[in-house]
Amino acid sequence: MQTEDFLLTLAEIAITFAGLIGIMVAFTAGDGKLNPADSLRVRVIIVFSIYSAFFSLLPISMLSIEYSAAYAWNISAALHLLFMISFPVSQRIHELRVGTVAVQEMQGIHRPVAWLLVGLTLALQIANLSTLWGPVQPGLYGLAVLLSMFTGGIVFIGLIFQRLL
Repeated sequence: MQTEDFLLTLAEIAITFAGLIGIMVAFTAGDGKLNPADSLRVRVIIVFSIYSAFFSLLPISMLSIEYSAAYAWNISAALHLLFMISFPVSQRIHELRVGTVAVQEMQGIHRPVAWLLVGLTLALQIANLSTLWGPVQPGLYGLAVLLSMFTGGIVFIGLIFQRLL
């Protein structure tokens, strides 16, 4: 029950965070358009926020409609792992397509830290899905979702620092 409460709280925080970035963009985009670097950051923040909320609620929803606990946690962990692999790849393709890979404004400490968090999340979910600890551990799943939300938070910090400096 503690993991479910933690995930519900995490979902609330993630949705609030997505709303906050939306409000911030509305007030800071003077001409209604963000530069490519800021647009990329906002996209990452919103996607990680919304998916953190989704993956927080997924196992709880599956458990509430009478799926077995093992099935609900395994499916949730596998889908979260799939997202954590596919989104950075699609993000990199998007960066190449719109030409923001080499934008100097995108460089900074937040970017390697965000990639480190993605790597840690991947490693945690792979370990969680392996048979090392038996069935998927809900606590490790919650930690992995928290790390993915922190990824959006680190990019948000980069966006704020870019605006302040």
